[in-house]
Amino acid sequence: MISLSSTARRLPGAAPAPAPRRGLSARPGPGAPAPPRDGARPPRSRPARAKSEDDDDSDAPVVMGDWRAFRAGLVAEEVAPRPAPTPPRARPAPARPPPAAGPGLRPRPRTPAAPQKKGGRGLEEGAGSRKSDANLRVLRRQSEALADEEIWCHPTGAPELGGLLVARPNAHTLLEDSMVWQAVVFLLRHDGEGSIGVMLNRPTALLMAPPAAGGLPLNIDGFDDAARSRFAESRIYMGGPHAQQAIHALHPHGHLAGAEAVVPGIYAGGQAEGARQVADGRLRETDFRFFSGVFTWRPGQLEREIQLGGWYTAACSRNVVLKHCLRLPTPLWREVMELMGGEHGSTAQQVYGEM
Repeated sequence: MISLSSTARRLPGAAPAPAPRRGLSARPGPGAPAPPRDGARPPRSRPARAKSEDDDDSDAPVVMGDWRAFRAGLVAEEVAPRPAPTPPRARPAPARPPPAAGPGLRPRPRTPAAPQKKGGRGLEEGAGSRKSDANLRVLRRQSEALADEEIWCHPTGAPELGGLLVARPNAHTLLEDSMVWQAVVFLLRHDGEGSIGVMLNRPTALLMAPPAAGGLPLNIDGFDDAARSRFAESRIYMGGPHAQQAIHALHPHGHLAGAEAVVPGIYAGGQAEGARQVADGRLRETDFRFFSGVFTWRPGQLEREIQLGGWYTAACSRNVVLKHCLRLPTPLWREVMELMGGEHGSTAQQVYGEM
């Protein structure tokens, strides 16, 4: 178990607790029956009828599957450009004869149309235009299933379990930590006891192969040499500066024994059973990502770093998290920023000198 109090970076103070909300009044809403007048007999209540299967229950919306994807769809609808209204059809004006040419009169030159701007990514064109096609081709080589899923990312108002922390351009200066430069962190835990996350975009030169085969020269809990040989070519990512002796696995397979859902579609643990299924060909080695170490924050510490201007917060599709960040044509930090669009995409272009 990772101790948040012993491993978190120290920052002065803590954010004050929010004021409690006032209770709701008990006034009757519109359509409620008025109280009976003096001397009037109250209406006789009828016993409630049990609902049948034929009753229409469409008033209660139900969100099936991943609610994060449902929310992303609502966000996309809000930011999508709306078509301009069609102007009313005007009657053609009667043709007038051209003025007679006289001294000092010249035909008015026709103004050429402004050329369309080429190059770059049009951040106003919608989320589809902000996707990195080159990164998608890399993902397709790793997993056809993940590449066929919708790729999305949007800002959120606060950190959340299964969400992203995206370092602002000057985060390494504000937080006095060079490790967070262009860091993209996936939150494995975020609650009243603190936060834990792994950095997605810091591959190392170490492999999961057994030490005798040139892999990580340490024993890994839950992995014998036979299991490690199934992931011999798997790269180990630097997940964070704390508890680096622990290896964490992320993957999309919830059926594995020991796997626990972080959010729908992204699971941690279950690597022992995963190794057996990789061995018999049911799963692919590239379905798994391995991280050494984590980032940790004490209660309120992450919120304070956000207030200082160190992090953007975001939600994203699972293929952003589970994609291997090796030789990506577009760095993951830039891809996430451009997927968020708006000022985030403009910031990414400024950082990379394209604005």
